[in-house]
Amino acid sequence: MSVATAEKSKMLNGGFVEVKHRFTDTLEDGLRSARRAVKHGRNTMEDIIEDAQHAVKQKPFGAVGIAFAAGILAGGVATWLGFRRS
Repeated sequence: MSVATAEKSKMLNGGFVEVKHRFTDTLEDGLRSARRAVKHGRNTMEDIIEDAQHAVKQKPFGAVGIAFAAGILAGGVATWLGFRRS
């Protein structure tokens, strides 16, 4: 192998190493951001659940009424879709 070819090979290997490092860094940054987003979403959902539990404790009859209305609505939609397909 000539000296020029060896130097070109070293330059190419150095370039590949640089690209690999950049790719790895970008991937790690994306993974870190995704983990942070999941953690934030989990915390938000926990807050929403706690707020809902508090609201049910404050107004239990209202919560039962809302659940009843939602059940009636879901049943009506399901029945309507069932008859519509027939």
